[in-house]
Amino acid sequence: MDAQHVGRRALDLDHGDDLAGLDAVVFVIGLVGPLRATERHPPGGPVDQLGRDCGALADRRRRVIRALIVDDHPIVRAGLVALFDSAPDIDVVGPAASGEAAVELAAELAPDVVLMDLRMSGIDGDEATARIVAARRQTRVVILTTYESDDAILRAISAGASGYLLKAAPEDELLAGVRSVAAGEVALAPSVSRLLVQRAASPAAPSTPE
Repeated sequence: MDAQHVGRRALDLDHGDDLAGLDAVVFVIGLVGPLRATERHPPGGPVDQLGRDCGALADRRRRVIRALIVDDHPIVRAGLVALFDSAPDIDVVGPAASGEAAVELAAELAPDVVLMDLRMSGIDGDEATARIVAARRQTRVVILTTYESDDAILRAISAGASGYLLKAAPEDELLAGVRSVAAGEVALAPSVSRLLVQRAASPAAPSTPE
């Protein structure tokens, strides 16, 4: 039934009956409005699709990144926990003080991102990274260290790290790096990127003949 047909049916009512006329007006207003809205925005049309897309985007923006902080220095570890826990979209699910603890907690807590110190007693950050990534590919590891030699960087990347950031970096850079890695990207400190570019551009050392 379209809006014009509803209007004609209302006019056919007995206009001498005020109550019936009032009921007809209420009926028409209540029915024609939704009909017209449906005609303008049919179900499944572009407006409905836009609403679904906006809802999906809002859900992605509200997604909280579960982070595990690994550092053997208690003061540094506490500072990192405070920094990342202060971000509204990052939830620190646990701290770890060693590579062994990091591997265990990563298996237990299934974090999205592990922020891994590089030099620790016991198994180091490279070995812990390799074990975590091998056990659960969905968990991504960001090396967070003071070391920025090209050998250390290459070892970490070979172990499966998705990012390499420096502890001296600004807070915004650290937060942005975690968000990038959680979104499936790679996060490298600017100085680390320069080192990798310089290494790739430098000619390989000639091999020594046997």
